Amino acid sequence: MSLNDYNVLLLIIKCGISVALSIHQSNNPFIIVAQGKDMEENITRIGVSLPKNLLKEFDSIIKTRGYSSRSEAIRDAIRNYIMEYKWLEKEEGEIVGVVYIIYDHTVKGVSDAIIDLQHEFLDVITTTMHVHLSKDYCLEIILVRGDMKAVKRLVDKATTIKGVMNVKLVTAVKG
Repeated sequence: MSLNDYNVLLLIIKCGISVALSIHQSNNPFIIVAQGKDMEENITRIGVSLPKNLLKEFDSIIKTRGYSSRSEAIRDAIRNYIMEYKWLEKEEGEIVGVVYIIYDHTVKGVSDAIIDLQHEFLDVITTTMHVHLSKDYCLEIILVRGDMKAVKRLVDKATTIKGVMNVKLVTAVKG
């Protein structure tokens, strides 16, 4: 299928990041992002498939927060992700913190995988709490204390479990 088969809306904003939203005949949206300081520069394009409900929720947040475009919101989201990642990479030594894991317990094997993960990281996990958020979603709250490298490994492994929607580490204090 060629790009001509899609109905493409290309938005270009001042900073040089463009976002194109395409909706195919089956109404499966995806985003193409092109970035560069000047649109005449070498441009990198990526394609991202998004479920309709995720795009709808994202658009709602964009409107509520007052973004002028999806491009601006996507740029902020990517910046925040990079900032958080770099901050976590700089942390080292003994820490105390909380790992939050939100997951869809209806996904086969996800609950067992999270329990196995907790057993694998007994050396840094001090306490866990399980909260039922809805019929399908659960929250695992894991208190951690120990070496940041081990905690990062825990977070990285949790992120890759199928059915896990979100993983967040908040460091409370240095040990």
